[in-house]
Amino acid sequence: MPSALNNDHEKRGTGQKTEEEFQITRKLMNSKFRKCLEIMDQRRNPFSNSLTIAAASQAGCGILHTKDMQYVQKIMNLTVKNPFIDLPSED
Repeated sequence: MPSALNNDHEKRGTGQKTEEEFQITRKLMNSKFRKCLEIMDQRRNPFSNSLTIAAASQAGCGILHTKDMQYVQKIMNLTVKNPFIDLPSED
């Protein structure tokens, strides 16, 4: 079953992204990549973790759940949590 995106391209008769769509995608990818490199440099995180953080941040996420990073970290506008680690209760 074709996706809505494919149908949209077929309606235009090109089957490819328009120049405007390409430029928007390029700008988004460039900004994510630059942010990823900044995070790698500042936090010493691996590339894959840094790219995940950059993408989540730019998507407007407040909490990032991942098993690949320490339990609670504040990175940029994100709180990074590992859902598989239980913190001791504060009784």
